[in-house]
Amino acid sequence: SDVCSSDLTAVECLRLGARDYLAKPFHGPTVLASVGSAIAARATRRRIAELRGHLLGNLSHEFRTPLHAIVGYSEILGEEAGERLDGSHREALDRIRRCSERLLSYLEGLLFLAESEGGRLVPRTASFELAAWIPSWLGTVREEATRSGGAVVVECAPGLVARADAAALGRLMGVLAFEILARRPGARLTVRAAALRRDEWAVDVECDPEPGARAD
Repeated sequence: SDVCSSDLTAVECLRLGARDYLAKPFHGPTVLASVGSAIAARATRRRIAELRGHLLGNLSHEFRTPLHAIVGYSEILGEEAGERLDGSHREALDRIRRCSERLLSYLEGLLFLAESEGGRLVPRTASFELAAWIPSWLGTVREEATRSGGAVVVECAPGLVARADAAALGRLMGVLAFEILARRPGARLTVRAAALRRDEWAVDVECDPEPGARAD
């Protein structure tokens, strides 16, 4: 709550999340001022949350749309004009696509975390096979690893079925993999999916450690 009044000490109340503390004997004007301040602070937090949601919605539209367009047009241009482009042009076009896909992964991960933190996330859970799901978000990661001299290895038992928000989970795993590659260019990544117990499973991304260091 915003105002705490009990036998607890002021420190204990503030530790529990109260923004103010009332001690006995209560004084009417003080109580009214504290409650009014708490109501105003709560209304401000609500307006800030609404504004954040509005900004995130605009951010989603203003960034997702052009990034998807860049990725799509770069793929079309590569397919239709590939034979007329020399090596440097093809590499530049491929770099545009890779960078756009990586930026899109970071954006999707950021929006997912913001929506989850703000309580606006609506999970779209469904059953899916992990062996088919992993390549859906790993393609650009594998390209990035290969380009920097590294590699990606997948360890996933066949027939392993999970139930989750596949798209959201894929975005987060992609961001995690890109973060590892940014810190360890040329590293060897292992994407491992395994069953833990009944109806429980886990997916992790590990990086081979440097000599004398532990795995990321």
